[in-house]
Amino acid sequence: MLALPDSVTHLAVSFADALLVELDTFMPLKSIAVLEEPDVIERRNVRERAAKFPSVAGVYEAPIQAADQMTKLISEIQKPHNLKAVLPGTEYGVVAAASLAAAWKMAGIGVPAAKLFRDKAHLRHALQDSSVAQPSWALLHSAQDLESHLKEYPGQWVVKRTGRQGSLGIIFVSSPGDARRVWSELQDLPERAFSDNASHDSVLIEQRLFGRQVSVEMLIDGGSPVIQNVTSTDVFEGNHPVERTYIVPADIDESQIESLRHSALALAKASRADTGILHSEWMLTDRGPQLIECAARLPGDGLTALLKSAYGFSWIRAWVRLLERAGVAPLPLEPLQKSGARFFFFGEGRVATVTGTEAVRQMNGIDEVHLTVQAGSACVPLRENEGRHGHVVGHAINGDLLEELLNGAEGELRVTFEP
Repeated sequence: MLALPDSVTHLAVSFADALLVELDTFMPLKSIAVLEEPDVIERRNVRERAAKFPSVAGVYEAPIQAADQMTKLISEIQKPHNLKAVLPGTEYGVVAAASLAAAWKMAGIGVPAAKLFRDKAHLRHALQDSSVAQPSWALLHSAQDLESHLKEYPGQWVVKRTGRQGSLGIIFVSSPGDARRVWSELQDLPERAFSDNASHDSVLIEQRLFGRQVSVEMLIDGGSPVIQNVTSTDVFEGNHPVERTYIVPADIDESQIESLRHSALALAKASRADTGILHSEWMLTDRGPQLIECAARLPGDGLTALLKSAYGFSWIRAWVRLLERAGVAPLPLEPLQKSGARFFFFGEGRVATVTGTEAVRQMNGIDEVHLTVQAGSACVPLRENEGRHGHVVGHAINGDLLEELLNGAEGELRVTFEP
């Protein structure tokens, strides 16, 4: 049985660099233990990356991504004597974190909710008789299934793997002639955070939604909302809906905000979510909010940093306090400013030159600029979040000024490609 150090007060189930960056600002020395799959530890250099955080006591191997091994997981880990909270680090640690929390009688999102949110098809099925609006959908088992569906139901559709995170494995499709190519792409989705030990997932097809895309971030305590935020999102053009821009909070009508809050709460109740955070994505259609998908863990893509900048407090720290059952002081319900991020994709080919980053850093309101390409980089077609070429983060007193700032920063950056 795995015995963790007595100094450990918090267990992070799956490695998440962004989570540890924030935890390290307020957690004591060697107070966090990280559980991760052995192959993920090796592929992502987790031990080396975690060692830079003084608050991390160590990284420990555990079968956290295999849903059928939760009983084994619980039996192999001794609850630390001073443990205060179990924290899901990424999408792939949600079920394990909920299972350990339940077994040790600690706060968590709850095992039933965790299992629903980890499987997009299970969630769709569970919501069929609820008040949560969602598109029509079906499970697919083969390329022939996909081709037949597109022939029988002409129109715009989305296919996605039911157990992956972010934008990975999500493709727009309409032509039956593309079915075999799309199916083949869905079968080849290498991801460093996804273990070879992970439970098998399936393929879902959904009616494509059109409208304004947003997300709702909601801290909940015993099923009741503590605070909610609505984020505006847009995606790059093309057949892969990769996020391009976030604005926190969104500039939308109060009636739309109330409708989204009602829908997010209905989702929490239908899923029997208990304590933690829900990050749900919605499309504002002419029929009201329609659910795209939802996760029972912190939002990725730097959104927690945008929330902190906009509201003036750490959503991660508040989330940890809820999971500690320590209570949360009254939180500011109104933002202090607008905060946003713009991601880039400059094109395909081999990069010749990159200019403009220093000029962007000097722009008033820009908090961060980071590019992942340089001269010599080979750029491939954009299919998921990790394929983007960098981002800027900024803030302003209103949405119009923030959009102007992000557009201006994007205009300053220049990437040229070799002939």
